[in-house]
Amino acid sequence: MNTAAANQRALFVFMDTTLPDIPRYRPFHKGIYTTTPSLMPLGTQFGNGVLDAIPLQLDRGTAALIANKQQVQTYRPLILMSELSETVAHAAIQQLSNERDIAQTAVGATYPGITALHEVWHETTRSLESRCIALSCAIGEDIAIVQIDSVGNDHNALMSIAAPSRWAPEEKIGCSFIATHMPVPHMEKTLAVAANLQQMLLERGPFVRFAWGISTTPALDTHPSVTEPLYAGGDAWLRTERQVIRRIPEHKAFLFTIRVMVEPLSVVRKSVTDANALAAALRSMDEKSRIYKAVDVHVDALCAYLLESS
Repeated sequence: MNTAAANQRALFVFMDTTLPDIPRYRPFHKGIYTTTPSLMPLGTQFGNGVLDAIPLQLDRGTAALIANKQQVQTYRPLILMSELSETVAHAAIQQLSNERDIAQTAVGATYPGITALHEVWHETTRSLESRCIALSCAIGEDIAIVQIDSVGNDHNALMSIAAPSRWAPEEKIGCSFIATHMPVPHMEKTLAVAANLQQMLLERGPFVRFAWGISTTPALDTHPSVTEPLYAGGDAWLRTERQVIRRIPEHKAFLFTIRVMVEPLSVVRKSVTDANALAAALRSMDEKSRIYKAVDVHVDALCAYLLESS
């Protein structure tokens, strides 16, 4: 099968103007920055209709996410694996494939004109890595699989992360939940109950949560090796992650998908409510959090810009 042709076809399909608009989320709406998990049941409505109800999203932003994955492959591996169980991997591939079909059906029911893609990941004669790459490049979301062994130790077994928010996937593959999140300020309470949290993820769900930050570039890939421009005042970009977490049935493993959305602050500040909430959340960060989120030297300028026309 011609993979390049399949990828081009995928992009053509996802550029269909009958697709829904890119969803918008405001996880800062309370005006407070927090690192708590804040897990909510998948299906919780945030004003984005059918897109809030499904684990994988299909909309006018999907093409850019897939194009970013294809670009990332040219300079670093798209798939990283560490002691990944093949049975878990195949179960995850099937689960993601089903979820992608759910997205197409759900969106197609409301927005006609959706065309089926080549299901390259179903070709069992291909290597596991090539199947994972094919599936990753057929959805917009980044992917992570966490496995838990018989004595309760967890590790990141697979990562397909093309749009990291200032972190390096190659440094996190194989790491535990605690090691993965240790650099994040004020995670102590969450890390202390990590075992209980993981047990809940294995027994319940699926869940959705959000993370957010400010970037000086609209680029999806903000890997630490990519230099971001210095903030020079004026506009910047709100970077929001929609993270969906669900167990992989019949396995001690769970699946993360991460959908990244980048939106100019000039758009955010059109809503007085959103502008005030985001400025308040930025100001609520302490110094450690501001440094970690890379806004320490320009938080006042960002807030002034947000509130300029509020």
